Amino acid sequence: MKCRICRICRITPATNIRQWGNMIYLAGPYSHPDHLVMDDRAHQHSRFLLLCDGLGVDAYSPIVHWHPVSHGRGLLDTPEAWRRRSLAMLRLASDLWVLMLPGWETSKGTQIEIREAGRIGIKRSYFDAEGSLWPIRQQN
Repeated sequence: MKCRICRICRITPATNIRQWGNMIYLAGPYSHPDHLVMDDRAHQHSRFLLLCDGLGVDAYSPIVHWHPVSHGRGLLDTPEAWRRRSLAMLRLASDLWVLMLPGWETSKGTQIEIREAGRIGIKRSYFDAEGSLWPIRQQN
């Protein structure tokens, strides 16, 4: 199946556990000592998801999903809680897209998601923090 963005690349399931067709998993940095930075990162992930939705791309972001629920409420305060929930969804995805916000290269969670996607054979694409839906680079 061709992807809906450029119709050139191929989206292929990485494992046989996928049940929902093509779903993009959006990764990027979130944790930071300054809660305003975390709010801004969640907002930028939300904006990127809106771009995806406008093009008919089904995407999921654990940050967008959990930020309003957990922020300031003591939920998902541990890296283990985030990792467990995030990796469960990543394993259902056809692709991993990394939003390269400042800090993405040093974000432990983002790097774990990138490694896990590579381990299970999910294609990885990297997107500019400005929100362009044209990948800067891709890895199979």
